[in-house]
Amino acid sequence: MKFNWKKYLAIGFAMLGAIMVLAGFGIDMWSASQTSFSSYVVFSIISFLVMVLVCYYLLSGNINSNYSAYSGMMMFIFLITFNAVEMLLFNMSSIYAYIASGDIIYTIVGIAIFSLMAGSVVTGVFAYIRTRQYITRRYYNYKVIFILSLIFTILTVIFNGVTTVLTIVELGSFNILYMDFDGLANVFLALSVFFTVLRLSPRD
Repeated sequence: MKFNWKKYLAIGFAMLGAIMVLAGFGIDMWSASQTSFSSYVVFSIISFLVMVLVCYYLLSGNINSNYSAYSGMMMFIFLITFNAVEMLLFNMSSIYAYIASGDIIYTIVGIAIFSLMAGSVVTGVFAYIRTRQYITRRYYNYKVIFILSLIFTILTVIFNGVTTVLTIVELGSFNILYMDFDGLANVFLALSVFFTVLRLSPRD
């Protein structure tokens, strides 16, 4: 039987993403137990359940080679795009302050953050639309799907990777209780999604 490296990489990264999701939720619940119950706990539980569903679809779909993998893929693209829109709207004033600060470093950082967020929104929207059309056989240009998915994955990995590194830098030392597990989960799941997209190739 032919070794399908795309399948196993998609499964491997989905498993790593699932571990990060579980770790992040565990620490969120531990942190919540140290304080009074709040709406943040409800939000964390809902986010956790949604991400578990994404991981389940990606894992079961790729393991069994069925279309549930593409359901997980579409859910993840939608969630990341929605989060990027939300972050862009709520942080626009801060981003503008960075760009207009007059300090070249802050200006570059502000432009970089805006570019990453805006790029994630644009590529996320088009990747979602075109991939759904491709799956339902209303669009046939796989090369466009590949390029959009590649750019979307790169932007997601860079943004979440940088966020995780900055968290460690701000702490001054490694502390697992303050690790950005959600960001790491997004990195691994984005890679899983990319290799799942590769499996849509007509040559696969």
